[in-house]
Amino acid sequence: RGQARDPDGLGWAVVIDFCDSDGRSHFDIIPYSQLIGSPGDVRARLAHKGLKINPQKGQAEKLVYALSGVTIEARLTLCDTTGWIDADRFSLPGGMIASPSKAHEPALFTGNRGGTFYRQAGQIDRWRAEVASLAIDNPLLMFALSIGFSGPLIMPCDLDGGGFHFRGGSSSGKSTLAIAAGSIWGGGGKLGFVHAWRSTANALEGTAKSHSDTFLGLDEIGQLAPEDAGQAIYALANGQAKARLKADGALRDRAEWRVQVISTGEISLADHIQTSRRGDRPMAGQEVRLVDMIADAGQGMGIWTILHGHKDPADQSEALKAATQKHYGHAGPAFVQAFLGEPDFHLDLVKTKMTAFMAAAAQEGDTGQVHRVARRFALVAAAGELATMLGVTHWREGAAFDAALVLFKGWADAYGRDAPREAQAVLQALKGFIDLNPSAFGDAKADSDDFGSEAGPRAGESRSLTLYGWHHNLGGQAYYLFHKTGWNKVFEGRDPSYAARVVYEAGYLEKGDGKHWQKAKKIRGQTQRLYWVKADILGL
Repeated sequence: RGQARDPDGLGWAVVIDFCDSDGRSHFDIIPYSQLIGSPGDVRARLAHKGLKINPQKGQAEKLVYALSGVTIEARLTLCDTTGWIDADRFSLPGGMIASPSKAHEPALFTGNRGGTFYRQAGQIDRWRAEVASLAIDNPLLMFALSIGFSGPLIMPCDLDGGGFHFRGGSSSGKSTLAIAAGSIWGGGGKLGFVHAWRSTANALEGTAKSHSDTFLGLDEIGQLAPEDAGQAIYALANGQAKARLKADGALRDRAEWRVQVISTGEISLADHIQTSRRGDRPMAGQEVRLVDMIADAGQGMGIWTILHGHKDPADQSEALKAATQKHYGHAGPAFVQAFLGEPDFHLDLVKTKMTAFMAAAAQEGDTGQVHRVARRFALVAAAGELATMLGVTHWREGAAFDAALVLFKGWADAYGRDAPREAQAVLQALKGFIDLNPSAFGDAKADSDDFGSEAGPRAGESRSLTLYGWHHNLGGQAYYLFHKTGWNKVFEGRDPSYAARVVYEAGYLEKGDGKHWQKAKKIRGQTQRLYWVKADILGL
C-alpha cells in the first residue's frame, strides 16, 4: 500500500495488503527496524494472519528481502494517538477526518483500539432527538454535552487539558452526565464510552493518549487510590507521561495527549486527596485543572431542572441512558468534519464566544485562579455554541453559553472570587486548628503575671499536655499567641512565612516590628517572639 512514518518523520514502515486462503483481506504495518532486527517475528505474524510463506531454507528470507528493498512512492502517516495530526487532519481509530478543500496524505491509526470504545451505532438524528433534546432547559446536561464537544478545540485555541469533576450521591445522576457526553464519540462499553477511574498510572496514561483531542470520561474517583489522585490530575491536564528510562539508561519518548475530562464521584477531589494515608493536602493547581461541580440542579431532582414528558427524574435518566446505548459515536466526528469545512472562520467564532463569556463572567477582584477556571468554562460554552451553529445539536443559539455562565457563577461563588485557594486554605487551617485544640493554649492569668488579671477567651478549660501558645487579652482584643513550634505545626507542609503573610493581609495577625511577622512578649519571665493571632478568626 505504501511506506509510512509518524508525523515527525520517524518509525518508518512498509504497509502491505493481502488475502488469506478464505479470501478475507488483511493489512499489516511492518517497521523496517523489525525487518532488520527480527525478521522471524515478522514472518510469524504474517503467517498468523494467513499469508502463505514458503518455509524452505532460503525461501522464507526472500520475503523479508523483498519487503526491505521494495520502492514505493505512496506515503501514509502513522498515528498512535487520536486527535489532530496537523491543522487539517484529525485521527480516529475508525479513520481520518480531513479538510475537504485540500488533498491529504492518508493516515493509519496505530494506537490502542481494544481499550477504547470509538464505535458507532444508531443514527445522529435519533441522538439529537433522544439525547441532545433532553439538555434543553437542563443546564447541567447541556454543559456536560458541551464538554464532550470541546476536546477538538483545545489545540486550535492553544489551551491546556483538564476538565470537571461532578460529585453527588449515588442516585444524583452524575454518571449519567458522563455517559451522555461520551455518546458524542462512541459507546458500547459497560459505561458507554466512559472508563472507570480504577487504574494504574501507566494504564491511565495509555487511556488518556487514546482519547486525545476528543473526550475522556472517568467514573467514580473513589476507586482511585487517594495517594495517586493528585498526580493523576496533573498528568491528565498537563498532557505528558511520566519520564521513564530504557534498559540502556536512555530516556524513553514520553507519551503526550490533550484531553477534556469529566470525572464523577461521591466526594470532591480535595476531600478524596485528604483521605490519603500520607496526610496529603489538595493543591489549588489540582482544583483549577479538575473543577469541582455539584451534580445537583437545586430542584430536588438531581441533575434535572425540568422533565421532558417523563414521570420522574429516575425515568428521565433511564431514558437518556437507554438512548445513549442505541445511538452513539456520530456527533463528535460530525462536529470535527463540519469544523474543517471552514476552520479559520469557525476558530474565530470560538474565540469571539470565549471573549464574550470572559467579559460576562468577570467580576472586579477575581483572582488568577478564578480567571483560569473561567477560561475553561468559556471553552465549553464556545464548543456548545459551535455545535449548535454547525447543526449538530439543534439547540437554541445562546443556550449553551447561558448554561455555562450560570454554572460558572455558582462555582465561583462557592469557591471564592477574591482570595486565592491557597490563602483560603491557610485561614481555614488556622481556624480549624484553634477550634480543634482549645486546650492547647495556656491560660494567660495562670501562665504569667505579665498578662494581667484578664483571663483568656477559653479560661477554665482542661489543659492539653502539649502547649502551642497562650491566650492574651489586650485592649479588649483577644489573641492566640503561637510560639514558632506551634505555628509550624499548624502549617506543616506549607511555607510558614507565606502563611503569616496571608493571615496578616486578611487582618487576623498583629505584626511585629520591622520585617518580623512575630511580635515580642514576655512569657514566664522570658521575652519571646510569638505570632499574635486575633481571636476574631474564629468567626470565619
